[in-house]
Amino acid sequence: QKHNLLGWTIGKFLSGRYTAKNGKPFGENSLSVELVGIDSKTLQNIAEELCEAFQQETVLVKDYNDGSIMFVNND
Repeated sequence: QKHNLLGWTIGKFLSGRYTAKNGKPFGENSLSVELVGIDSKTLQNIAEELCEAFQQETVLVKDYNDGSIMFVNND
């Protein structure tokens, strides 16, 4: 509620494989969170918060606003 999200879902939505610069793989078994109704900066802020909350080094983010895919950490 902090970010006024219109909607969100959690599941395994990835198809294919992605590898972060540190070699960490992301694939079909990776947990995904889809967020809608927010701008790109808010999406990045939430991704950073998720890294910290779940002690993740990196999260893979797909921005539906512009179609970009990026790796985000909490630094």
